[in-house]
Amino acid sequence: MMTTRRFAPVACALVLAAAPLAAQTTTPSAAAKPEPAVFLGSLLDTVGRALPNAQIVLTDARTGRRHDGRTDPRGHFRFELPAGEYHVDAPMPGFLTRHRVMLRSGQTVEGTVTLQIGTVQQGISAVREPRAQLERRQVDAPRYRAGRCSEPTASGCLEPPILVNGSAPYHPQHRLATSAIVIVEGRIGTDGFVHALQLSGPADSDLAAAALEAVGNWQFTPTRLNGIPVESGLRATITYRVE
Repeated sequence: MMTTRRFAPVACALVLAAAPLAAQTTTPSAAAKPEPAVFLGSLLDTVGRALPNAQIVLTDARTGRRHDGRTDPRGHFRFELPAGEYHVDAPMPGFLTRHRVMLRSGQTVEGTVTLQIGTVQQGISAVREPRAQLERRQVDAPRYRAGRCSEPTASGCLEPPILVNGSAPYHPQHRLATSAIVIVEGRIGTDGFVHALQLSGPADSDLAAAALEAVGNWQFTPTRLNGIPVESGLRATITYRVE
């Protein structure tokens, strides 16, 4: 007997710490052949537009076996699988596309899988000149020209941000003998400015302060999804070298 279960929309992420999707089903008798499970639903981008003809992959967490498929013209997908725990991927550039689902024999799980915009990775080396002598990076922000991503039918069309204004962190003079890597994480707003900055881990306080000050003054062109400005994550890796 097949049982059907719905779950609330689940945001995809690279971290697999979310609890498996639990459900109550009838356990087949020992003599009966296990019924397959069904996983079906819709694949959407971050602003809720359906992703037609998009690749979607379910991988058995225990055996590593892949089950490849594609969404239909309306962004719907359907898999019939042996019971088990599966990692769900929709590999599209610029998106975080991984979560997991637990399927039991004879169960149908239906839901919406929503892709989340990935994190911008920016690497830069600190400079040794004093703050006042830093040469700032500043270019004219390109005027946005509506293209295919702005068409009403566009979905999953991601335009990454471009750094247009900012400077490298300086290496404090009293820390020139210190080499380190400082990682700063934050958000790029729809206006292109950086906010919500924080350190990703422990760091020398002087080097961390220089990194936070510099990255906090960076400006990007906005990340755009289907022509619409959206927020995106930022992970900046600053390298302090001893020369």
